[in-house]
Amino acid sequence: MHGHFTGDVEIIKLLVSLGYNVICYVLDTFAERLKNTGAKIEVYNIDRSDFDKLPPGISKIAINSLIITRLHDI
Repeated sequence: MHGHFTGDVEIIKLLVSLGYNVICYVLDTFAERLKNTGAKIEVYNIDRSDFDKLPPGISKIAINSLIITRLHDI
């Protein structure tokens, strides 16, 4: 997910520089990278212990689905 996020940081900076009011809802691990963008940052946490419960060899697609489900709940 870090690779996807890196491009977003530049887009967020651009939108703020154009006068848009940008609010970013991010995991705590990404919040630090947004602090100098000018966007409002809303941080949320996901109980990462769920990842430990996944069977060995589970695909990253399944992990992304788990994250999306947790975000929907939040």
